[in-house]
Amino acid sequence: MKNSIVIIILTLTALFSKGQVADEVGKLIEISGWTIDKNTNDTLALVAIEVFNGSNRVDVIKSDLFGYFYLPVCSSNLKNDSLTIKVLYPNYLNEFFIFHVESVTNLTIEMTMDVTSKVDKAVYRDFYSANIMYRCADLRPPEWKPNLKPTKRAKKKYKHYCTGEIKTYNDLAIGEYDFNDWIEIK
Repeated sequence: MKNSIVIIILTLTALFSKGQVADEVGKLIEISGWTIDKNTNDTLALVAIEVFNGSNRVDVIKSDLFGYFYLPVCSSNLKNDSLTIKVLYPNYLNEFFIFHVESVTNLTIEMTMDVTSKVDKAVYRDFYSANIMYRCADLRPPEWKPNLKPTKRAKKKYKHYCTGEIKTYNDLAIGEYDFNDWIEIK
């Protein structure tokens, strides 16, 4: 009898703890900005950018052909409120920039040319191909208007992957939301 009660309690504890983790919501943080040369203010294209939260690597991205970078991150995946951005580019210093999570949009990463050329092009190429080769260079939020129209039957519900917000198909269509960030609730 005691064993049965212990097993029931352990099972219920496991069920409730899984539910709490699955329902954890966060806030969408958009890391964005420009990579430029510190002396000339020229934009730098295809700069490798590593984003860290403490000692954990959040992601690796690259700036686009115009020097712009964009990375959406869910706050529930972060352990503290500071982000470290490491940049890697041939003939420039490997530099680290520290930002508070609340101020990571429209950043200007000013990179310093390395007169001793410590960053070898082969090192950059190897890093680039190992971490971000198959990513699209231009990851800006879309500036297109989706061709979605509200319908009478569209009552399916969707949950935002990060914030946990719930909306119907019609709400998403009218608000012109990006469906990539939403999961259908069945």
